[in-house]
Amino acid sequence: MLKNVNMAGDGDWPFGVAGAALGREWMNQLTDKTPHTTTYNSILFLRVQLMRKPAPEDPEGPNGPKQLMVECGDHLQQLHQAQDALMMANANRVGLNAELKQVVTDSHKLVLQIAREVRAHLQGDSKDPIYLKIFPKSPTELSNPNHGYSHHIDYIHRLRDKIAADADYELFRNHIPDLEANMQKIRDQIEKRAAAISAENDATIALNQVAEKARNFYNHAYARLLMAYNSDYKIVESCFHKIQTKKKAKKEGEKEPPAESSKDENAKAKK
Repeated sequence: MLKNVNMAGDGDWPFGVAGAALGREWMNQLTDKTPHTTTYNSILFLRVQLMRKPAPEDPEGPNGPKQLMVECGDHLQQLHQAQDALMMANANRVGLNAELKQVVTDSHKLVLQIAREVRAHLQGDSKDPIYLKIFPKSPTELSNPNHGYSHHIDYIHRLRDKIAADADYELFRNHIPDLEANMQKIRDQIEKRAAAISAENDATIALNQVAEKARNFYNHAYARLLMAYNSDYKIVESCFHKIQTKKKAKKEGEKEPPAESSKDENAKAKK
């Protein structure tokens, strides 16, 4: 349930303190902590209810149901588009991250292949100085992607340089083009992922801005409808979700049951 919080100021309400207090009592104010889906559903509920209301004295007025339905539709469309844009940005970032992991995995496999070939060339002697010059530790440990992509690239760079410069590794220089190609692929994927992360952040900011405008519209709709319907509270109140009040204890001194946490609510929703 949304929290019932105060507006920024009573001056925002056309009916002053009395109108603001009544609005807070009868409708759930949307805040920056309100989930975007709740904002969307609240405006959708308002729009559906407005379709059922009788026309006020001035049906074409700026605060009448006709105008508010148009604004509801605009905010719903903007929320939908912004949410879709964020979902697309998120999917793109996740996909690029998976591609980056695959490229690094392929690069790691090449290191292990080179290690096996060098060891085979030395009759399996992993203690030979020639082997230890490029693999002072386990090759799995040296190029482990879990140490970070930059660590992996640095090691591949050193391995490539050592094979290229040292005559002891002349037989393995055929791997140099693949080592270089893998380094470039990793750098390219990191750059693409960084751009995708930035795009996702921008989409998140855009959605938050759209949602803020939608909440402001919704939070002021009550007072606007009161103006349109000449303070006919019954009509106006039926357009909004009502606040769920806590049940009173049956016996004096009896404690109320603890409120359900959001985790409990989520668990119920999944059933």
